[in-house]
Amino acid sequence: FLGWRLMRFVGNPALLVDEPLNELMLERPRVRVRGRAERESQLTVNGRELRIDEIGNFDEEIELLAGLNTLEFLVQDRFGKENSVTRYVLVK
Repeated sequence: FLGWRLMRFVGNPALLVDEPLNELMLERPRVRVRGRAERESQLTVNGRELRIDEIGNFDEEIELLAGLNTLEFLVQDRFGKENSVTRYVLVK
């Protein structure tokens, strides 16, 4: 138990992006972003803040531009530690 707590303290904050899948192709310029992060963290996608609910889930729809979009998810915990995930989405 102590080792697990220590790893959570010194490790990067958790971030899991369920949607969108990487290298997704869409017909419309909106995409659902959904996943989990530590609830006391700050989460952004391309600088836009996403709301994390009381159990650590996030689920929002965001606007995209035509062409290739790079979505950079960045989570930062209260100690300033960061973790990131990048997804590429093509809008036809």
